[in-house]
Amino acid sequence: MTASGSVPQGLRSTSASISLPILLSGIALGVSFPPNGIPVLAWAALVPLLLRWDEAVRPRVLLTEVYTAYLLAYALALFWPLLTAYPQTLVLSLGGLLLIPLLLAVPFAVSLPIRQRYGRPSGLVALVAVHLTVEFVLQHGPIPFPWVTFGHTQANMLPLAQMVSWTGVAGLTLWLLLVNTLVFLTIAAAASRTRQIGYGLLTVALVAGSWGAGHWLQQQETEPDGYVTVGLIQPGMSTEYEGASDEERLARLVQLSDSLVQSMGMPPTLIVWPGLVDEHRTSASWQSRYLRAMQRWTDQMQAALLMGTELIAADRRRTNAKVRHNSAVLFRPNQRRHRYDQVDLVPFAEHVPGSQHVPLLRRIVQPAAEARPLVPGQRHGPLTYDGINIGVLVGFEAILSDPTRALARKQADFLVAMTHDAWWGRAPGYRQHLAHVRLRAIASRKTVVQVTRSGSTAVISPDGTMIHADEPMAALSRMVTVPLHRAQTLYVRVGDWISLIALAITAVLGAWWVIVRRMTVPGHPPPKRAPASANA
Repeated sequence: MTASGSVPQGLRSTSASISLPILLSGIALGVSFPPNGIPVLAWAALVPLLLRWDEAVRPRVLLTEVYTAYLLAYALALFWPLLTAYPQTLVLSLGGLLLIPLLLAVPFAVSLPIRQRYGRPSGLVALVAVHLTVEFVLQHGPIPFPWVTFGHTQANMLPLAQMVSWTGVAGLTLWLLLVNTLVFLTIAAAASRTRQIGYGLLTVALVAGSWGAGHWLQQQETEPDGYVTVGLIQPGMSTEYEGASDEERLARLVQLSDSLVQSMGMPPTLIVWPGLVDEHRTSASWQSRYLRAMQRWTDQMQAALLMGTELIAADRRRTNAKVRHNSAVLFRPNQRRHRYDQVDLVPFAEHVPGSQHVPLLRRIVQPAAEARPLVPGQRHGPLTYDGINIGVLVGFEAILSDPTRALARKQADFLVAMTHDAWWGRAPGYRQHLAHVRLRAIASRKTVVQVTRSGSTAVISPDGTMIHADEPMAALSRMVTVPLHRAQTLYVRVGDWISLIALAITAVLGAWWVIVRRMTVPGHPPPKRAPASANA
């Protein structure tokens, strides 16, 4: 047995060769993401890459091979953003599709020298830590895009997904990396029957133990702290409706809401509309008129209305300048309305980082041609009505962990995810979005109500169970009873503690590597390579 273990001959190479196992790895990873419905493939999707890593010599060659696998994976799982009708968004989506796989291939390349110098165990620790660090950057960095987080592949595996209430999605990613590593070690230990059986048993124990713990967590659901009746309005999609004026869209929503109230015989406590009013097509004066009209309608109905819209507002940074916000407005009967402005905008689609300082950058985004740029809000916070705290997630925010955690820490009783999902029609995007929202429900242990213009309106219980999901693109109205939960999970209280540990390990490894490289000068021999027994 070599110092790197026994690896299938087809994976051994010192030059870039995209072999069948590398391609199979990419395919398995790609179809493990929702909505393809084969998440179990993610449990071993990285094994061919790990086997190649175990025999690789040159980091650059390995980087190319792993990049190819990830590129194939995201071409299968994330091709749908390329279906947009906006050329600028198409170009930027393609750029992201090419760049993100490169970032996720970096852990394999940077951990290879550590494996070569210090042996397989050290290399595997480095690989896992750097992988979690890259995902942390994709979740919390200046240009966040956590859609491709490895843990999201398990969004529909509810027993396993329960761990995110303790660890966040990073816990699911870590679990997947551990299972893939154990399967890899089982294969690589072919020369030792005893070791192979031991690694195999550890793999079974990890999977079975995690599955059993997840079932136990599902049974620990606490009693609700109360209930609220909510009317959900999904206007549906059609060519005529998309081309309609804002006045016609509002009339459609009012009609659906009135029909719901008449059929139920009484108004709900809250009516929720998705984001429909495209304010960039109208004026500030029209905005003022329709806001007053909606307040009068709410007073008449004697039910609160939570409505998504784009609002024109004064830019606090510049005198007399006007900007747009993606907003959720809560109209309360006979009370002053509340408003939340979306904080986390889609990078390079809704907002270009730095564009507030370099206006020319706005022209690379679809709304950039408008006179009023779309700018983020200031902070996350629930909207309040009748003693109930409503946590609002606008569009892209339902994919991020931080907004959900911030709302739960501020005592949100339930969450409302207001989505558009209309840019890509019936492509898989809206189904992936809904699957990822399930993880937000589990992480916070809050009921999540998703109301959408074109996707699927749904109610998700705190354990991720889909209470119901309506037919996408259809026009409908529905009355639901939403349980309220005020308790906070470990993840809400502590945050991404697994990612922070990974960041610390990565920082230590980076510092140690710099020190070792500086010591490797004439007269200072490098550390000896680990013996074969250390890699077994």
